[in-house]
Amino acid sequence: FSGETGLRADYFNAPTDVLNAQSAAVTALPAVTETDATVNFDWRNTAPVSGVNSSGFEVRWTGQVLTQAAGVYVFNVQSNAAVRLWVNGQEVINDWKPHQAGTDAGTPITLAGNTMYNIRLDYYQPSAAADNSISLQWKAPGAAQQVIPAANLYPFSKATAITTGGIYVGSWESTDPSAVTVEDSTMQPVTIANSIIRGSGTLISDTLAGVQLTVQNSFGYGLNPNQAGVEKGSFLYLMSPANVDIEHNSIIGVGGLGTKIYGFVGTGSETIKIDYNDILNSDGRFSDGNGGYENAGIQTHSIQIANVYNLAGIDIGWNRIINQP
Repeated sequence: FSGETGLRADYFNAPTDVLNAQSAAVTALPAVTETDATVNFDWRNTAPVSGVNSSGFEVRWTGQVLTQAAGVYVFNVQSNAAVRLWVNGQEVINDWKPHQAGTDAGTPITLAGNTMYNIRLDYYQPSAAADNSISLQWKAPGAAQQVIPAANLYPFSKATAITTGGIYVGSWESTDPSAVTVEDSTMQPVTIANSIIRGSGTLISDTLAGVQLTVQNSFGYGLNPNQAGVEKGSFLYLMSPANVDIEHNSIIGVGGLGTKIYGFVGTGSETIKIDYNDILNSDGRFSDGNGGYENAGIQTHSIQIANVYNLAGIDIGWNRIINQP
């Protein structure tokens, strides 16, 4: 834990369902994103947050949960709306229809002690109701049922691989300098928007040629690898993509190659667009393995394009690059 607690909460105005159960994609961007310390709300007939409707809304909470003792856990959700809950990638509750206020008891799940697991909770209220509420609870081994405390919640999910096209919003983190925080593993169009991505390795990369990737209105943060002689990874590293659109992002303290696109041999219709990004303190220094940095490192590039041929167009402009002392 880095001192942050709670879960990321994305609130959507949703006259129709915008949350994909299988891929975690969404069909619309959230109206409001915040960090909720716990999930324990009694909104009644009012809007859950300013800027979101009091009916026809959805919420997705994501992050990680820190277990207590090892053993069997039962997660419960008290609500009057449609709910789904995943823990460690396993769907433990699926009651995707509004109902009278009550408790959905999850399928028991065995978890290790003092361990972080991904958690995702979807909530959908399609119509007006007088008693909108939700409470995310657990029964840990040897303990009574209770609302999951803020101290056991973390607003970043683990590194992820996107295997289906769509729009993705979230907060992801990896402290492994050899790992990619978000992998694009599909040739279908993918948009990452309104997200926070941080890691000590490369933040976004592809695993196959021909990806079609848009990254917009997001934050990328490079973290210290805390391994002596190892530098931070890039914000974006793509090998032979099909279309790339990187706009309106804040890229802070990432490693030597910043945004790199390599080996892009097009057919005459593909494009690269890198516009309106704020790039602060590109940093190729090696970690000293103790929370600081050595005076040695690798050459840094905020934007690098190499071995790129036969494209319809390349648009790189209005990027602000600042390196502070």
